Amino acid sequence: MLSQTANPGGKLAPDEVVGRDDLIKRLWWILERRHLYLTGERRMGKTSIIRDKMGSESGDIRFIYMDVSRAISPIEFVERLQEIGAQHLDAKKRLASRLRITWSKLVGTEVGGDAFSLKIPSALASNWKVLLEGLLQDLARLEGRTIIAFDELPLMLDAIRRNTKSGGEAA
Repeated sequence: MLSQTANPGGKLAPDEVVGRDDLIKRLWWILERRHLYLTGERRMGKTSIIRDKMGSESGDIRFIYMDVSRAISPIEFVERLQEIGAQHLDAKKRLASRLRITWSKLVGTEVGGDAFSLKIPSALASNWKVLLEGLLQDLARLEGRTIIAFDELPLMLDAIRRNTKSGGEAA
């Protein structure tokens, strides 16, 4: 008999995600053709499937995983994507340089080194769509295929909705 310790909410090693091989094959098949939106009840293993199993099996595909549950505004979402995306852009000096210049123009601050942990001023928060489009275009220009997995998207959208109703920035 196989003994397994309970690990509610914990990160699993890819080989610990069991019984999902057919589902994962189907998800890869769908991703070859179009976008994918995976939903299900809480605690069913969606994050483990996407982050742990598919992320480890992506081969030559760049797999970017992003938990968006803590973003309560569109600009926080863009900032988080920028932080995570920069990890992939750093290897591409041309794109990293372009991002530095763009951020420098937008923020009015010199950005040095390879770090991109910027807090976007509230005056620019209303331009989040332009910033997001530019960042996604830069990620799309990377060599090979790139998959971006946004985990907990409904939680983020609900938080943005609640924040907007309580006087936060408009979504």
